[in-house]
Amino acid sequence: MRIDLRNFALGAVRKKLTVINREITAKYAKPFPKKLSTLLSFYRFNPRYVEISPTGEIQGGLANLVIANINLAFTRTITADRYGKRGRPPFDPATMSCLDLCYSLNEHPSITQFCQQLRDPVRGKDYRDWSGISNKIPSEDDFSNFIVHTGESKYREIFDIIFDALKGLGLFNHPLIATTDGLLFDSFAKYRGCTYFEKDSCSKIPFENLAASVRKRVLQLIHHPRGISLSKIYKVRTECPSTSFPKDTPRPMIDCLAFSFITYDPSIRDPTLKLLDIEDELKKHNLSLKYHSHIVGVSQNTYTIKCPKLPKDTDARVGVRPSKLFPGKIERVFGYNAMTTTLVNPILGLELPAGSITEPGNMYEGNFFPVLRKSITDRHPDLKIKLDVGDGHYDDTPNYPLVYSLESSPIFTYNSRGENHTPEALKARGYDMNGTPFAPCGILTRWRSFDPKRKASAFSCFKNCPSTADDCEHKTNQHGFSTKMSQIKHPRLILRYHRGSGIFGKLFAFRTASERTNSTAVDDLRILKKPRVWSLERAECLTQRGFLAVLLKKVFTFFAKITAAASIFHKQKTQDPKTHKLPELLFSPKVPKYLLYVLQLK
Repeated sequence: MRIDLRNFALGAVRKKLTVINREITAKYAKPFPKKLSTLLSFYRFNPRYVEISPTGEIQGGLANLVIANINLAFTRTITADRYGKRGRPPFDPATMSCLDLCYSLNEHPSITQFCQQLRDPVRGKDYRDWSGISNKIPSEDDFSNFIVHTGESKYREIFDIIFDALKGLGLFNHPLIATTDGLLFDSFAKYRGCTYFEKDSCSKIPFENLAASVRKRVLQLIHHPRGISLSKIYKVRTECPSTSFPKDTPRPMIDCLAFSFITYDPSIRDPTLKLLDIEDELKKHNLSLKYHSHIVGVSQNTYTIKCPKLPKDTDARVGVRPSKLFPGKIERVFGYNAMTTTLVNPILGLELPAGSITEPGNMYEGNFFPVLRKSITDRHPDLKIKLDVGDGHYDDTPNYPLVYSLESSPIFTYNSRGENHTPEALKARGYDMNGTPFAPCGILTRWRSFDPKRKASAFSCFKNCPSTADDCEHKTNQHGFSTKMSQIKHPRLILRYHRGSGIFGKLFAFRTASERTNSTAVDDLRILKKPRVWSLERAECLTQRGFLAVLLKKVFTFFAKITAAASIFHKQKTQDPKTHKLPELLFSPKVPKYLLYVLQLK
């Protein structure tokens, strides 16, 4: 099943987008609370022709192609409730949204470098013209404030509106495969060694009798003066009072106060030494104290300290992923996990992100799969998703009925969760780790089919008998020993496409589509490659912006490729009227027969 892709050349796409842009502008026409004449900039959509070279290169870059075809004026209406009538005039939200897309799509290394180019009279002229900037130019602070002011919910709404616009071009009219995967990315804060810190309690830890503990520690050191080093930092410690540690994990010692010895200077008066009643003792040894304090408050005899192991970013957590440098090992990442669903259209050969959720790095993805999957279905109920592909993170019992209720089939790898997989244990329970039952003679059966009415898989041995089974009573049957495994009794083991079968392996291979989506955000656009981001709020905004850029990059690169191929074909046809055969690039990719059956197209 192959289709002509010339409907996705820019000429045909531009005609459809003209109508779609009008519909979106009419739908989102809520007036902005401030007078538009007072804004520091004003965005106007300027549709224009963008030249595509025969090799697929885009004049002015990918951002030029996107901004020339998608009207972003609706973002002014979407974010209108974030602004009031009073206050200083801001930049037009549509201007900032336009510049944000330019920054992401043209792969600028940092927002600082982008702002420098924006201020350049020559190199930044196009950006200023596209976004409606006249005099005042946004700074890094303006971008940062705009992102926080807009918030994750508004970015998600903008993503959905643009997704619907692309859906109107026919990119999602065919049966789809949904593949979900997580992406760990770093927080800009440094991990300080504590995994179980608490955001509130660890920033204000009450500690009584700190003065007595410090005095005791100083006197111990003074009585052994040979052990005193002026360059060394000494610490007063106590056991961590946090209740978030697991029962079998010992609580670490935390530093309440750090100090070092310095040479006594009579011109410096330190009232703390009198308070500790150690001033005279220190003078005898010509010493004084220098403090490296974590104290944030004092009330009578109770000192409030901030744990030195508390990181700046208290929303981030430690997650693990396979190491790229050392295969077979894992690496720890202090940051956030962006879980994204990618929709694969095998008919067009496209892999496009459809939605994402961002949580701290230690999130368990299986718990958030229902939220993400339902949100995509609720926002886009007309999508024909036939398969849901994921790794063992999503192999949770509640996820299977959810996928079935959405008229899809799960393709999740089995998570054994510490099951005993020795040969003796598997034979004792009657089936292997994939849910394939054993025949009475001890050999594994083979999957035959799945009965959707009875919700059971059929297995047979096909008379593949060992030498010791000459007297087998099932030899007279056509397929030898046969049995069934119920999906109701084994919801995680028995699927529409059995895990031990060849077709399951072929379908599970589509999971790499989500990895390619993540790779585009990290390696190609570099949006999620060690970003300068603190707090969950900013991380959520960053991932929504990042995957919107990935969506637009993949779609408009596809349009540019088809446009270039169509241009070459029409030029050849003009030179040689006998040229009728379309080149391969103008046909959709070949779809294997097994996949046509799976997608119910044959």
